[in-house]
Amino acid sequence: MSLAPPSPHPGHGSLRISFTLANETPITVAVFDARGRRVRTLAAGTYARGAHRLVWDGRDEEGAVASTGVYFYRLALPERTLTRRGLLLH
Repeated sequence: MSLAPPSPHPGHGSLRISFTLANETPITVAVFDARGRRVRTLAAGTYARGAHRLVWDGRDEEGAVASTGVYFYRLALPERTLTRRGLLLH
């Protein structure tokens, strides 16, 4: 299992989040602000083995545009959790 650094889309206000799973497993991928508050859940469910890519469009759960700044995204599996930092630019 791995969680890659984010790929920003400067000017587009989004982040590409890539991860690889060794086996089919239930996951949750969520974005958090610098205070640790969940901004948005991007994925929740069982994903197949292999490479996956998600895009966070820079919006929160209600659809409001998140402010420019540092955010953390977390890949949670039953046995392990990985977290990375990303910069959202508008």
